[in-house]
Amino acid sequence: MLRVHLEKEGLSKSRTDLQGLGDRFDEETDFYWVVQRADEAIAALEAQQVWILDAVRKKRQVEHFRKKFGDSVVHVHFVAPEEVLRERYEQRLAAGGEYVGNTTYEEAIRHPNEIAARSLEELADYVVDLTTMMPLEAAAHVARLTKG
Repeated sequence: MLRVHLEKEGLSKSRTDLQGLGDRFDEETDFYWVVQRADEAIAALEAQQVWILDAVRKKRQVEHFRKKFGDSVVHVHFVAPEEVLRERYEQRLAAGGEYVGNTTYEEAIRHPNEIAARSLEELADYVVDLTTMMPLEAAAHVARLTKG
C-alpha cells in the first residue's frame, strides 16, 4: 500500500521513504491507517476466512486491531537471530526484492518503527521463530496455530 501511494505521488520507494510515509500516516491517524486498510481489504473479499497481515509496527496498532476485530485477532510475532535477519535482508537487496534505494540493514533496523516492532513480542499471542522457515511455510504454521 505504501509503495503504491509513493508511486502515485511520483516519489522514491526506498525503504527510508516507505518508513517515513508510514510515520506520517501514523501521526495523522493515531496509527489507525493500517487497520483501516485491512478493514477495506477484508470487506472487499468477505468470503476469505483467514487473513494474515504483516503490518503491525507499534503497540497502538495492535490495540486498534483488537478494538476493531475483537477476539478474532491473533497477534503472531516473528523472531529470528540477527544474523539470519541480516542475511535475508541482504539477499533481498541483492536480488532487487528489497525496496529501492539501497538502505543498509543497519540503517533499516535503527529506524524507530523497527525498534518498536521488535518490542511487540510481549503483546503477542504466539511467538514464532523463523530461523528455518520460509514465508509460505510460516504462513501455513500460523494458519495451523490459529485454527483453534
